[in-house]
Amino acid sequence: GSKSKEPHLADPEFFRGNRKKSKEFLLQLKNIFAARRSMFSTNEAKVSYAISFLRDTAFTWIAPYIEKKHDLISDFE
Repeated sequence: GSKSKEPHLADPEFFRGNRKKSKEFLLQLKNIFAARRSMFSTNEAKVSYAISFLRDTAFTWIAPYIEKKHDLISDFE
């Protein structure tokens, strides 16, 4: 097998738009980004990964920004 220096981590749970769970979702993402620095070395990589876990209401919030390639989706913070 490959001997990666970066740990295997569980993916975050899908985020469906429940604002009470947004902080938990963002902390899960930040933990993954910190542990896998080489995989997430750019803001674009972080944003794309985060978007891939958005579902339902949460995805409908971001969809217009994706369609317009808005600057908002190029900066994770």
